[in-house]
Amino acid sequence: MRRRLIVPLAAIALFASTSVMVGVQAGPAGAADPHDWPAPAPASPAASASTDGDFATDAYGDPWDFVNDGDLSTTPEVGVQLVGPGGLQRSDTNQDGTGGGWYRASVKGGSEMFLVFDWPGVLPWARDGRHRTIDANRYSRLSFSVCNRGPKVAAGVRWEKGDGSRGQTGFEMAAGCSTQAIDLANGRLDLPAPWNGTVTRLTLVTNPNMATTTWEFDWIRLHRADTPDTPTGGVSHVRVLTPNEAGQGDYATDVRGDAWDMSQAADVALGDAAGSVSGGVLNATNTTNDPSAEFPVPVPFDGGDYHRATIDVCYDGGFSLSGGPGGGMVGRFQWITDVVNRWSESQDIVVFPGCQSITVDLRADPPSLIHDEASADKPGFCGRRVIRFRFDPHEDPAGRGFHIDNVRLAGDPHFTSAYDISFQDTAGVSSSADIYVSSDANAFDGGTQVAHVAMGGAGAQTFSWNGHDVQGSPLPAGSYWVFVVTRGRSSGSSRSTAPVRYDPPGGGGLGQFVGIQPVRVLDTRAEPLPDTGCHAPAFGGETFTVQVAGRAGVPAGANAVALNVTAVDPTGSTYVTVWPSGTAKPNASNLNTAPGQTIPNMVISKIGADGKVSMYNNTGSTHLLVDVTGYFTAGGGDRLTPISPLRTLDTRPSSSIGGRTTPLGAVQTLDVSTVAACGGASTGAALNVTAVNPTLNTYVTVWPQGQPKPLASNLNPAPGTTIPNMVIVRTTNGLASIYNNAGSVDLVVDVIGCFGPQGSSLNPVVPVRAMDTRPESLIGAHPGPLGQGESVDVTVTGIGQVPTSGVTAVALNLTGITPTAPTYLTVWPAGQAKPLASNLNLAPGAIQPNLVIAKVANGKVSVYNNAGATHIAVDVVGYFTG
Repeated sequence: MRRRLIVPLAAIALFASTSVMVGVQAGPAGAADPHDWPAPAPASPAASASTDGDFATDAYGDPWDFVNDGDLSTTPEVGVQLVGPGGLQRSDTNQDGTGGGWYRASVKGGSEMFLVFDWPGVLPWARDGRHRTIDANRYSRLSFSVCNRGPKVAAGVRWEKGDGSRGQTGFEMAAGCSTQAIDLANGRLDLPAPWNGTVTRLTLVTNPNMATTTWEFDWIRLHRADTPDTPTGGVSHVRVLTPNEAGQGDYATDVRGDAWDMSQAADVALGDAAGSVSGGVLNATNTTNDPSAEFPVPVPFDGGDYHRATIDVCYDGGFSLSGGPGGGMVGRFQWITDVVNRWSESQDIVVFPGCQSITVDLRADPPSLIHDEASADKPGFCGRRVIRFRFDPHEDPAGRGFHIDNVRLAGDPHFTSAYDISFQDTAGVSSSADIYVSSDANAFDGGTQVAHVAMGGAGAQTFSWNGHDVQGSPLPAGSYWVFVVTRGRSSGSSRSTAPVRYDPPGGGGLGQFVGIQPVRVLDTRAEPLPDTGCHAPAFGGETFTVQVAGRAGVPAGANAVALNVTAVDPTGSTYVTVWPSGTAKPNASNLNTAPGQTIPNMVISKIGADGKVSMYNNTGSTHLLVDVTGYFTAGGGDRLTPISPLRTLDTRPSSSIGGRTTPLGAVQTLDVSTVAACGGASTGAALNVTAVNPTLNTYVTVWPQGQPKPLASNLNPAPGTTIPNMVIVRTTNGLASIYNNAGSVDLVVDVIGCFGPQGSSLNPVVPVRAMDTRPESLIGAHPGPLGQGESVDVTVTGIGQVPTSGVTAVALNLTGITPTAPTYLTVWPAGQAKPLASNLNLAPGAIQPNLVIAKVANGKVSVYNNAGATHIAVDVVGYFTG
């Protein structure tokens, strides 16, 4: 397998240490690595939220006081580059026996001591500077307590910014012990990049010509200019423990039913390595420079559901990125999707001697960014169906021992009713804490307060958040970063390392319609799925959810939603089903498409308890577009008055209705009136809109007259086709606007229902099939296709959740299946005269659906086929009651 080593640190240090002498002006800053992981915007608390104002305390919840191994590595070439003969050492206790730790570094000419380092061209994790960036506009002073055990030396502070530019300022370190304080924002620049913006690397550097000496540090502070240069006693050190970047759930536990915890040999399979599982740990040594540990995937999973990867791993030996024996300290995750049967690989992950817990998010935007730049395939991870998964621990060509004791693939933290926010003040000095949430990762105490809790001691605290603010008012659905601000003798603040997604429970009961300006909530061609962040089509057999409550103007308490769902360019014949999240997938379909088609359909779906609808694609893959056109709520909306269909517009010269006898041209708009069917007091209408014989590929959009045209579509017809779709639209003085994008197209509009203060309310249900005329799946009393000119009565009450009485109308998904001739289908109340209208226009051999709102008579509706013979399927998705 092709492998790539990142640039060795020795080469970086050689450039850095020889290209500039402290106190000498340098040339232009180096360019950023084109494959470097982009640095996020820095997040730092406001002055009111951090009395101490120290970067390490604020960013890590752990100051650089050297009381633990996380403060600065004692591994040569990791904590310090070009280490002197005395090596590196850390102690929990100061040399004089007092509390606090110290760090000893033997340095020489050209040494670099990495306070914050961004490894070039790799996936950042833990304290990598592209994972935890420095806000240089806020933290502008560097101070430290140090004992220099040699003569006075010239040294410098060097930094690299998120854009790759470098800056440096010099200072002198006297012999003996001293406290240094350096104004980074206003010092003399020896490298040109000023101290501002986003900084991803911060190092102490020595003059290339200096002699070997030993530096011993008691503490180091990168802090705000308005806070003391020396540490303040009794300062709160706050950490938010959950939510965190490791995520929630675990594929192996949730789906496989057995965690990848190395408790048994079946948890892992080795490649190019020899070893075994014992005592909950895999102990192995590589036999080539490409070892791997593969974790069983008995059931393929969606990388959008499980994309946060964590591995607990230990390494023997030393650190080097060289290509020879003892080098190759980079690992990576690899996977195979069901699209291409070969391994895809992530970008390199720098690994270190000793033990570490590595967490990376395999989701990326664009998806290909997760891969090494030289990868042959770059399908991404999130949104892909993963069938095999493994970790390549290193690429040392000699034998290097590695030890894995746990692997976890998790999703984003989320909840519907309650979530445990956990945090701690490791210093144990806080008396209380305020908890805030915000969709802005930089908000800190500028978000919405959700709790005030009492604290005591350094142990972990937990608050169960129910999705409400501190006053008890519910927050809308969305993803929230959690901020904890402690109070007491000092204040401290910390932000969660990942947001938690709140999906409030949906409501039940009657639904009155509220029409909205159409809003697109999903387009898998160009935007990530709303609840996974993935760019990817829907794959065959895949189910995913789309958040609708709390988005696009739909309130958290909505019962059902009106959607226009469009399948774009499917790879094979398939069907798409939409239903309330959290319930079993019904025996029903909403879209039926052929390869390469673009087919829309109106969908009315009950909303699940988590505020979502589920979507399923049966075979192949297809992109999906979803536009919200309105919602149904228990009160405050409009009621439906179902009517026998009435044609109000037909632009064809031979059958002109509505005053227009020519097709609608490219980028033209016309207004259609619903007054004749609904009267002047109506607020909206249910329309069946049919595009007839367009001259080019185009789309048609319907929206309230007088409002800006939305980014949405209701029909996407191809040249020469006849495509219908039901549209629920809010009207302005009885008018709706219709737009055609390209070419020209005739339009036919039938009004099938009117919305206003009087009428019926919707009761959304899980879809239930009322009729299927195909012999192999026969439901209902018509075992065979409808013939030419034939009608059939379909019983739509007393089935599923639909009652036997009190039903005034039903929402149906009507599908015509493989007609033998061009035809149309019409639905109307049973026992009444068939109207001049159509609900579905079919070409021979096609399978096509359309949503229908039909008035009910005696619990039935009638369905008519005009020509040839065609099978039909009828699914009830909701019913209306007075």
